[in-house]
Amino acid sequence: MIKEEKICNVCGKLKKLGEFVVSQTNSDGRKSRCKPCSAIISKQWRKDNLQLNRAIQVRYYNKVKEAKNKTQVEYIHGIEGLTEISQHLKNL
Repeated sequence: MIKEEKICNVCGKLKKLGEFVVSQTNSDGRKSRCKPCSAIISKQWRKDNLQLNRAIQVRYYNKVKEAKNKTQVEYIHGIEGLTEISQHLKNL
């Protein structure tokens, strides 16, 4: 029998499973807090930890930027390699 409802550990209300975030670590496949309570807690954490949150955002931005640049360089080198190959084939 599959449960279709769950009680939020924060607000204590009985809610449908769709109102909980999916989690592979929990036995029922959902987090213990409902989405609205999770949003409130996350918003409060960001407000209370401005500097740490900003540092996390900057680190993520730099990581993504570095990966994007690496991908672009690999793509450009790939095009250059194809150009060299096509030139070589034309000369045959």
